Order: sequence, then structure tokens, then C-alpha cells
Amino acid sequence: MGSRSSAGRRREPAEPTVRDAELTLLDAVLESLAGGWGGVLELAGDPGTGKTRLLGQLAARARARGLKALLGRSDGADGDRAFHSVIRPLDPAVVAGVDPTGDPEEVHPVLRDRLAALASRPVVLLLDDFHLADPASTAFAEYLTRYPLSEPLLVVLAQRPRQTAPSLRNALAQGVDAGTVERLVLEPLTLEQSALLLGRDPDDEVAALHARSGGNPLHLLALSRPDVADRFAFLLAGELSGLTGDEAAVLRAGAVLGTSFSAAVAARVAEIDAGAMCPAVAGLLRRDLVREASEPGVLRFRHDLLRDVVYRRTDWCLRAAAHRRALEVLSGHGVRERVAHVEGAPRPEDVPLLVAAAREAAVDAPADAVRWLRLAADLAEPGGRPPRDLLAGALVAAGRLTEAKAVLAEALAEEAADRTALVAEQALLECFLGNYANAGSLLTAELAATADTDAAARLVARRVMVGLFDGDLPDRAEIDRIAAVDTDSPEHRVAAVGALAVRGLRAAHAGEVGEADALITKCAALADTLTDAALADHPDHLTVLGWAETILARFDDAQRHLGRQLSLLRRRPTSCLVPIVLMGLSWTYHCVARLEETQRSAAEAREVASRLGAPHVAGLAEMLESAYLAWSRPGGARLAVDSAERAMRANLPRNWWFGTNGLLLLASALHMDGDVERTSAVILTAGGGPDLPFVSPMTRPWCYETLAAIAADGGDPEGARLWSRHADEAASVVGQPNHRGFALLARAHALRAAGEHDRPAQLYREAAGLFAALGMTGSQIRALNHAAGSSGAAGRAEEAGADLMQARELARQVGATVVYENADHQRHRLAAGQSGTASSVDLSVLTKREAQIARIAATGRRSREIAQELVMSPRTVDLHLTRIYRKLGVSSRAELVRLLALPR
Repeated sequence: MGSRSSAGRRREPAEPTVRDAELTLLDAVLESLAGGWGGVLELAGDPGTGKTRLLGQLAARARARGLKALLGRSDGADGDRAFHSVIRPLDPAVVAGVDPTGDPEEVHPVLRDRLAALASRPVVLLLDDFHLADPASTAFAEYLTRYPLSEPLLVVLAQRPRQTAPSLRNALAQGVDAGTVERLVLEPLTLEQSALLLGRDPDDEVAALHARSGGNPLHLLALSRPDVADRFAFLLAGELSGLTGDEAAVLRAGAVLGTSFSAAVAARVAEIDAGAMCPAVAGLLRRDLVREASEPGVLRFRHDLLRDVVYRRTDWCLRAAAHRRALEVLSGHGVRERVAHVEGAPRPEDVPLLVAAAREAAVDAPADAVRWLRLAADLAEPGGRPPRDLLAGALVAAGRLTEAKAVLAEALAEEAADRTALVAEQALLECFLGNYANAGSLLTAELAATADTDAAARLVARRVMVGLFDGDLPDRAEIDRIAAVDTDSPEHRVAAVGALAVRGLRAAHAGEVGEADALITKCAALADTLTDAALADHPDHLTVLGWAETILARFDDAQRHLGRQLSLLRRRPTSCLVPIVLMGLSWTYHCVARLEETQRSAAEAREVASRLGAPHVAGLAEMLESAYLAWSRPGGARLAVDSAERAMRANLPRNWWFGTNGLLLLASALHMDGDVERTSAVILTAGGGPDLPFVSPMTRPWCYETLAAIAADGGDPEGARLWSRHADEAASVVGQPNHRGFALLARAHALRAAGEHDRPAQLYREAAGLFAALGMTGSQIRALNHAAGSSGAAGRAEEAGADLMQARELARQVGATVVYENADHQRHRLAAGQSGTASSVDLSVLTKREAQIARIAATGRRSREIAQELVMSPRTVDLHLTRIYRKLGVSSRAELVRLLALPR
């Protein structure tokens, strides 16, 4: 890939050296040559791998050692000039009297002797592009592998193996086996080498360039630098110049067909007969311009860059004609295979094909679908434009939300047939663009304008999706309107599912559990009778149903309905609803401590939202994704806090799910991280004060239980009793088992804060049983750990051990590594006869610095305050605390405070 070096001073290459291992081997060869060794070195590699450049570097290194270096290059024009490839770099005096036209059996030993005489001092003879050598030179190289020189002369043959004469390949292989030939193959560059060649870090963009180049240095540079791309095209022009007419025609037809193509199809597109096809293909294979693919009869270009050059060098009119012939030849093939030829020579009659291909591609290649639909719109006659909703969907899937919004607005301005669906889609788009007020206004205006009850049900269901962002749930008038949907009428069954789901969710959110249960039970039964085809165009219905079931602690049903909706969505272009459904699944999994599924669903939601261009939604998904870290990784609570705080900077409205529950997730992470002051502050801020008016009645019992636990851990029995009463009142309003469980926990916290131990242990176990019946394993583990602590404080080590064993096993089952290890540590302490009070805590397992930090942290001071006192970074404090937790068998700062709280 470098230029031919002159005998004078070598010009330094513009690119950095990346083949250090190969140069080290060549240095060893030169060292042997200086010591009197001679022979043949084959330098093999595909085009562009750097053979020419390496020869230049070898010549420079040889001269630096005082060795003589002679360079020659074959160019394919030496076929009629015997031995020209070998003789050309030599001084004419060296070969004077040698008759190249003589009998090879007589010329070979004479020429070998002349080379031997040349090596009065070590010589390197570098022969580049030897795959293009004349036949006589090739035969002489074979001769040298059988009768090697004993003099210090190194013959280096740089060549492309696929284009080298088979006889020479065989001779070189035998020479390697016999030890008369050294072989150096230039393998593809590694990612790190590619990054070094480009002068960049190995980031995602460099990795993509590396993958496309296949690790080929010239291809890599051609893909990243226009000047090298021009040089690459110039070099390829030389390779293409010697093609026969049929070879050129087949190659051009192949370029029209793609990087891989059928030889038979290419021949038809090239308009050559079958008899001419075989020799043309053989010639292209011999020149290594194309290679055989794994499928019989299929060829592929050596690299797609080569295909691009051939395509661009083909006359535009010839290309267009070839594309039209390809369309005809491929008439029985799939639309996506044929549509590329429409792009190459579009006509108005191709609009149906473009639209059909776009429908297929919108799911997995939305950018292609957008391009084809835009072309179809340009080609279409008035009134024959492709569907705007299809284009909008493809634009959304491609992450071009603003363009999709504009397309939907155009469609609505033209009085589109399905206004309801278009308005619903545009409203959700506005949410993903952060325009919550616009979303609500769109739905309000359309609801006011429609008299159709089924359409109203669809719009109100979308109102719920928008409400996840802006907190504006359907109002009473809208609920009353969809209550008119005939839920028993067969023709209104789909609308009935939406209406029942919305009404049930609204009731559940308001804490009207009896009404919500009845509505959701009827809705689920009806939804389960409908086919996927019936529900496919109404994606909000199952989504709302799944969210409502999660609120009502019907977690299995929620997973089933949200999972079904996700399956339906995956069959279509990626929509804004996908991350919402995935976050719903993640939240449901979170409730039942299915940690891997929590993380996996949230991670996919984050990835999809990022791809769609909605960073605030991606942040919410990341918060859910990180929530499991506090349970599964030491120090994970701090990571979860950081993630939640990043997400909350999106400044979402805080009076419904995404805003309020986002803050509550932050509170949960803060609590597990031991930052109890901020935990209380965040809960009260999210709830709008002690009465928590901004929090759904279904969430208040958990909030009050957390506040009671913080008060109890902080030695505030009055506070614990206050929050316990609030928890009892909140649970009595909704009356569900999980809420009664949180109320029991809060009551136990208050009794524990008052110095009792036996009664709290009983209440904790009772709560654990309620959580177990609902599959809420995470809450069950928490209750059991509290029970063990109270039993241990009461001197009931056997009961405490049983609680810890059960908590430990549950933690193992759900993958809660941190909780498992902490329960294990506490169990071992009990087995060793330790009481678990501060007076028996052995701090000798800690380093001096760790013990110092543990004592300060036990006073309730935050990491930043500890860092200021000890003159270190807060991050260092957190790292010490992580090790302290592990050694003492606790999972959070709150547990550390309890462990060390009593006077020693």
C-alpha cells in the first residue's frame, strides 16, 4: 500500500507503523542475512494489507545495517518478456550474456550463479507484486525454492496468494515444509492496530470502521480519508484496465446487483450468453476481483469498496439500463431485493413496489423504509402518495421524531381517514419530544370533536399513556363518556377492553380497590378472548390493563398482558409505546424481585428510547435498570442513586407515575445507601407533604413504612409511631394484602423503636407471609431480615437464624447477591454466639481507617461530611463504606447505624 522506494533516501510514510510484530520478524531475518544466511521469504497478503509498505520499511532497515537492497515490481505487462520481473531491478552488468529466451533448464542455473556472485556482501532482492510476474520469472522463483542459494542473498517475494500461479504456490508451500522458504502472512489488523493507524481511540465509530474494513489497512484508510479513497479508486482502475469485454460486463452487472450476486443473474443482466459467462467468471476469479460465496453459483466482490468503485465507474445510462433489466430478471424475488434497482432507475410505476418494500423494512431497517417512501412520494401521481402513517411510523423507528410529527400534522391537515389513530400517535410523539402540554391539548381537542364512542375510548386510553408523563389522568367527564361503551356488544369488544382498562386504572389509582378489581377482572377476561389481530391496532388497551394490574398487585396477569402487548409491538416498526411497555414490565418484575428481568427489560427500554431520540425517557429506563444494583452488587445502592438523580434532572411533572415514582425510586436507593435524611426529604417532596397528596393511595403505605423505619433506626420512637399510624390509615383505605403488609412493618418499626423485640418479630413475620402470598419476594426478604434482627435482640438466636436462613435462600433464588451475603454474615454471627448488638461488634476485622469511618458514619453523618473531616474525596469514603458493609455483614448505612448505635 506504499509507493515504490528509491535507492536514495526513503520518504517516511504518512501513516504510523502498526505491524510491529512483522517488523520484529523481518529484523530477525536481516540479522540472519548479515550472518551469512540466504534464502527465499514469501510475504503474502490480500490487496491493501500493506505488503508494499512493509517492503519499503524492510529496504530501509537493510540499508541502515549496511546491506544492499534492490527493489523491483511486476506490473502485469511483462508476460512476453521472459525473466523481466527478476532481471529488472538488477544492474545490467550482473545479467550480461544471459539469454532470457534460452532453454529454462540452462538459464536457471546461470541466473542463480549470477545472483550468487552478486552477494559478495549481503543483498536483499525485493520483488513486489510477484503474482503479476512473467511465467519465466515465476518458474525461476520455483527453481530457487528447490535449489536455494547458500550465499547471503535474501529474495523476498511479495504477492497476493489468490492471484499467484498455482505451481508457485505449491513450490513455496513445499519450500516452507523443507525449510528453504520463510513465510510471513499479513493478517488483518486488530481493533487496537486500526485505532493506532487512524490516530484515534478505539471507540464505537472506529470499531465500526474496523469491522467494515475487515482489518485491511488500505480499506480502513479509504473509509475514513477522502484522499486515500481517491488513491484506492486509482489503484483499482489499474486492476480493472486489463479486463476482457465479457469480464467487464459481468463485473459491472455484479456491481449493480450488489456485493454478492448470482453469476447466472449477472450474465442475464450483462446480456451475455451462458457460453461466455463461464470464462468471464473464471477470469474475474483468477484476478481475485470476485470470490466464490458459500452458496453454489453465488459470487461476492473481494470487498464492498471494490464494488462501490466498479459501480461508480460504470456509465450512468448503462447503470440505469442494467437496473431495469435486473428488475425484470428478479421479478419473482422478494420486494426488498428488487427495490434497490428501483432506486437505481426509478419510474412512476414503481411506487407500489417501493411501498411494499417499505412496509417490510420498517420493522428492522426503518431508515431504508423512509428513503423508499420519500422516493415513492416523489414519483407518485397526485392522489397516489404512499400512506403518511407508514412514513411517520418509519421515521419514529428511525429516531426522527420531529420529522414524524410534521408528517402526521400534514396528514391531519388533509383530513385523513383515521384521525383518531393519527392524533393518538402525535400526542405520544409530543410526550417523547418533551411537549407534554401539546400532547394533552391534541387529545382534548380531538375528544371534543368526535362523537364516536369507540374512538373516544381509544383517545382516553392514549390520555393514560400521556398521563404517565404529565400527570393528567382522564377526568371524570372523560371516564363517564367511555363508560357508555357497550361492554357486552360483540362489535364493540375492542373498545370495551380500552374503556374497562382505563376505568379500572383510574379507580385503582384513586384507591377504590373494590371497583378497580371488578373492572379489571372483566377487562382481562374480555381481552383474553380477543385475537392478536383484533388488538394489534389498539396498543394502549393491553398496556393500560397491565399497568392497572401492577397497581392492584396482580403481577402474573400484568406480566402476561404487558408481555403480549410487547410481542404485538415487535411485529411492527418500533414505536414510542415500546419503551413504555418495557418499563411497565420492568416495574412489575421489580415488584416481585425478578432482578435479571427487571434489569433486562429496563435496559432494552433505555436502548430503544435512546435510539428514538428521547433522552428523558432513556433516563427513566436507566433508573429502573439501576434499581436492581442495590440488591445485586456491593456498592450498587450508590450507583442506583447516581442513576436516579440523573434521570430526575429531566424535570418531569411530579404528580403521577414517571415523576412521582421516579422520586420514590430515588428515595428507595437513598435508603439502601444509608442516606436517611435525604430519603425522608425526597419522599415528602414527592408526596407534597406529610399527607402525601401527590402520591397515589396505592403507594402511600410503602412511603409511610419507609418513613417509620427511618425514624426507628434514628432513635425517634415518636416519629416512628406517627408514621405507623399514617401507614395504618392508608392501608385501611385500600385494604389490599400488600398494603396491610407495609402497615404491619410500620407498626413493628414503631414497637422496635420503643424498645420491644418479641412483638415486632411476630409482626415482621406476619408481613413476610402477606408478601409471600403475592410473590413480592423483595419485600418478604426485608421483613424476614427485620424479624431476625428483633429476634436476635430478644435473645432468640434460633428463631433469628431460621429467619435469616429463609431470607438467604430467597435472596439466592432471585440473584440478590448483596442481600444473600449480608444474611449469610448475620447467620454466621448468630452461630458464633454473637448477639448482634453494638457491644459485641468486633471492629478488629476493619482496618484502622475503616473503623474510623464506620464510627463516624454510625453518627448519621453523610459521605461528604466525613470526607471533609478526614480530608479525602466522598468517593473514597463510599469505597471504604462498601468494604465495611461487606466485613460487618450489613447492606446499608442504616444497618450500620443500628449495629453501632448503642454505647460501647
